[in-house]
Amino acid sequence: MSLFLSDELESAGITSRDITLLDAMGTHRRQTGAELRQMLGGQVVDKCRCAQHYGGDDIDMSPLGRTSFDYPLRANRLLVES
Repeated sequence: MSLFLSDELESAGITSRDITLLDAMGTHRRQTGAELRQMLGGQVVDKCRCAQHYGGDDIDMSPLGRTSFDYPLRANRLLVES
């Protein structure tokens, strides 16, 4: 997210503490703080909450039901609750 987008959201009354960036990493490992700063920029990391999705961590997942083939459907809890 660019600072421009952050500034636009804030001008609409959304404070930076209400902005959460959810990084969908697929099967990659979580990024370190330094890697997040390099990827997103230090100002963005300092302004907004940065969360990292890891599908293998059940506590971070919300059940959404089952498919027609009876496979469980889950999504990141932060996404579901937003």
